[in-house]
Amino acid sequence: MMTSQADFRTLPAWRQARHLALAIVAVTDGFRQTDLSRQWARKIEHAYLTMLVNIVAAFERRGSAHEAQKSIDRIETVLRQAQKKKLLGRPDLLRLTKELDSVRSLFKDQDPAGAINNSNPPLNSQTYIPIPIGVSYD
Repeated sequence: MMTSQADFRTLPAWRQARHLALAIVAVTDGFRQTDLSRQWARKIEHAYLTMLVNIVAAFERRGSAHEAQKSIDRIETVLRQAQKKKLLGRPDLLRLTKELDSVRSLFKDQDPAGAINNSNPPLNSQTYIPIPIGVSYD
């Protein structure tokens, strides 16, 4: 795999977002018992994958940091909806909300490009987005 000097995986926003994604995978792994819970697991997985893609896209200048911020808010909305449906316990919601806040804090009180660092040159076409192990798309 070739990467340029500027690698999105070194960004604070990417590192925190990936940590959040892994925490979400650990929590939603137990959602596989019913059709309803599997549907919600897919919704949540889609939300965090969108966030990861938006962070990378902003870094590569194919998107905006604003889109990354919106996707962070979307994850919180979906998690709160899952908790209202009794699929996500309050302790898990609080833990994931704390993780979300750590990602969100990278965008607050500064130019969002500071978290994404748009001053870096675009990466080459061989950039990949690592998907957390254990994610199922059935």
